[in-house]
Amino acid sequence: MRSLQAFFSLLFASCAAFQTPASSTFATFGNAQTKAFIKLWQPKPLPVTSGDALLPTSKDTMKRYVRARILLEDPGIGCIASFDEGLNVILCRFTKAEHTLLLPLWQPVANEERPKTFNKLTRWHGEKFDEARLSGGALEWTEDRKAWAESFDI
Repeated sequence: MRSLQAFFSLLFASCAAFQTPASSTFATFGNAQTKAFIKLWQPKPLPVTSGDALLPTSKDTMKRYVRARILLEDPGIGCIASFDEGLNVILCRFTKAEHTLLLPLWQPVANEERPKTFNKLTRWHGEKFDEARLSGGALEWTEDRKAWAESFDI
């Protein structure tokens, strides 16, 4: 009977210590893996015989995708992938001293969510890479730079 009580006490203690993971999950990937990721992210034109084959929001997505393909010609470019409501791929230039954010490939989420993602990324990066600085100064798109600046107000 005593061993059964000890077992349940141990089980309860381990359950009480369990914490669900944060709502965001981040990971870094090299150049080859990033190329594979963005293939999954690539916009798909609509199968129409005339008119625009892309939805209006898909045009910006296509511009980002094409720019990402160009950036990935540099083998020093990889990504930090974020998984919240969907997969976001943020292209980065990785050096020993600095991880420079260049171009996010966002899932279709509200623009208000982007600063929150950057804020979570900043905290995660600080925990995982204490020697490398995270920089958003090289973000190419105006709305990404704005979201980066807003992330510090959260």
